[in-house]
Amino acid sequence: MLSNKKILVGVCSSVALYKALDFIRRLKRRGAEVHVMMTAHAAELISPQLFHAVSGHPVLTQLFDSDGLESMPHLNPIQSADLVLILPATANMLAKMSHGLADDLISTSILATAAPVVVVPAMNTQMWGHPAVQSNVEVLQSRGVVVVRPIEGELACGVSGEGHLAEFATIERALERAVTVQDLKGKKVLITCGPTFEALDPVRGLTNRSSGKMGFALAHHSLVRGAEVFFVSSLFDQSTFADPHLKFISVDSAEAMKEAVLRFLPDADVFISAAAVCDYRPISYSPSKLKKSQSSFSVEWQTNPHILQAALAQKKQGQVVVGFALETENLQENALEKWQRWEPMGCDLLVANGAGVLGGDEGTFMLMDREGRHPFVGSKSQLSQQIGDKLVQLLKV
Repeated sequence: MLSNKKILVGVCSSVALYKALDFIRRLKRRGAEVHVMMTAHAAELISPQLFHAVSGHPVLTQLFDSDGLESMPHLNPIQSADLVLILPATANMLAKMSHGLADDLISTSILATAAPVVVVPAMNTQMWGHPAVQSNVEVLQSRGVVVVRPIEGELACGVSGEGHLAEFATIERALERAVTVQDLKGKKVLITCGPTFEALDPVRGLTNRSSGKMGFALAHHSLVRGAEVFFVSSLFDQSTFADPHLKFISVDSAEAMKEAVLRFLPDADVFISAAAVCDYRPISYSPSKLKKSQSSFSVEWQTNPHILQAALAQKKQGQVVVGFALETENLQENALEKWQRWEPMGCDLLVANGAGVLGGDEGTFMLMDREGRHPFVGSKSQLSQQIGDKLVQLLKV
């Protein structure tokens, strides 16, 4: 989504400005064209030549060209930018932006752009919490500026608290959201993800090789398109999903996952059952570790609840339900049998795949809906985008 986008990055004089170098590299790996402008104080902390080397373009540091050959150099990149990112943003820059000041290159350029603006503050905890700073943030948000709020962490002043630069994945998602049609805005998407764990004793149990990558991709693209996501899983990466629009519900077993799904389902517009749920669980659980006292032993199993069918039984009018099916053989035939069973119950879309996609980033899939069968070969990220398109159609957004 950021490929071929022209992104203008404004670097201010927070101590966190060194992280902007790594983030620019990250943007370039995504295929973005990056131009950099710096405040005078930022240029004193880190040489603009470093940003020139990383971005591949000369760095702007002043409003007017010193040799007079180009009277207003700031207008060239700003007028062609698809997106403006201020990283890191200081309390001073937030104040300038909220009051419409234009006394340096960055503040002037912001007033001259029609592109979306994303600011990523980083500062001392006390500064961030000051009423004046929070008031400026509220003003900017009311004008449509996207503010990626700082997180708790160790700060340069030696204390820990809120003010640490947000995780890169969170910033990237904010940029993607800023340049993506918000066709799921206002919608609540409930997603199950990853494997379940059916405990036999405190250290052992039955699980599977699901990596959760499909669920993570679905959550990411739902967030990017403006949805509020309820993420039910045993897997979670805080650095990837520290997002104010995502609520994580931690579960381990199929029973716990079913309970969570049915609790959040009534308020959801969409339910995507992407988890790899264990079909069985032990009948008996040992509260202490089973000792290796014999060469073999038997375990009795009972079937787990079918979460998708439980959700379909409580589906409300207007809700969209997406199921996933994994098959080790006869993918199309077995998937069709499941579709013919679940579609009359209210399933709107079925995504089938072979076991070979477990843990991988891409694979072969079969999508089934009321319009027919749709083979798909590609990455899980690409598939999640296609599923998102289907959701928009089904929701009639």
